[in-house]
Amino acid sequence: MAGKTLFMRLTLVSECDEATGVHCPGGQSCVEGVCRAPLVNNQTLLPYTKGMENEFACDSGTQFVLSSTGALIPPKGDCGAGQFCQEGTCYANPPGATQAIGVSDWTPRPVDVSTTVHSVFTTPGGDVFGVGEHGIILHAPPGGSTVSDETFDPRATRCGACGARAPTICGRSAPAAWCCIAPRPAGRPTRRCHRRRALSSVWGTPDGELWAVGRKADGSAALVHRLGGNWLADATIHAPGELSAIWGSSRNDVWAVGAGFEILRFDGGSWRAGPTAPAGVTADLLAVGGSGQGDVYFVGRGGSVGHLGADGQIAMQPAGMTNDLYAVWASGPGDVYNRR
Repeated sequence: MAGKTLFMRLTLVSECDEATGVHCPGGQSCVEGVCRAPLVNNQTLLPYTKGMENEFACDSGTQFVLSSTGALIPPKGDCGAGQFCQEGTCYANPPGATQAIGVSDWTPRPVDVSTTVHSVFTTPGGDVFGVGEHGIILHAPPGGSTVSDETFDPRATRCGACGARAPTICGRSAPAAWCCIAPRPAGRPTRRCHRRRALSSVWGTPDGELWAVGRKADGSAALVHRLGGNWLADATIHAPGELSAIWGSSRNDVWAVGAGFEILRFDGGSWRAGPTAPAGVTADLLAVGGSGQGDVYFVGRGGSVGHLGADGQIAMQPAGMTNDLYAVWASGPGDVYNRR
């Protein structure tokens, strides 16, 4: 703006950082922590109109301040159809783009299950699996045109996969009932599950073999396994508390974690107790992840961070915070991110 000095208040981002080796895809460069094309495509620039250099056309999440007064400079409005906002300026979509940059292309897929989904896993082939409260398991094939209910309970016979069989009103007192199907106003059945069982996390291999973990109705650990398109409960798991997360580097190196710093490992043949926590560490674990076999991180309550090294032992690492940590992701050894 003519005659004015602008200071931009930025938010730290971590999409890229050339200094630490988090690089952008080919053809892009790291600009202020964001991967961008090295040159501006002139076809995205809007026609110039007199005075546009003295205003901010849109709200891109960046705040602009008049240095003389400290007052915020408000954006003029919103970008038009087929445009996107970047640093207060409206740009036209790049040629060939089907929607504005930053506009979600998520579309709802209604399902007949009224419960909460806690975790989602997508195979390289495009199959999407979601798990959640009451042991719900949902499966969307590549393209997501339909969502099927793969929920099961090996102890129930009347409701099957939470009502996947013929609609039957199951009373809560029925000993074999695991779900109840109540009619919607429009006449479509709604599956409502009543037991406190839940699945909290799902992970799988590229070829579609999956595991999901959570809790049983009595609060103990639950683990189910999908192989060849069929889900089965794993009766070899004997953990007193709920399992919160599961992750693996391969089929022969799968980790599940949970309450009381519980760690279990699948070696390709069976599940076994994992390495023990260091003395005095009892925090509940909420997530597990790593860069590969022999480099695994366990995070959880109170900012707890444990690292499994090549020696097979867990060493606690300072997180610099006491917030609960709910996710961990690593791009390589020493390059790890947590979410609180």
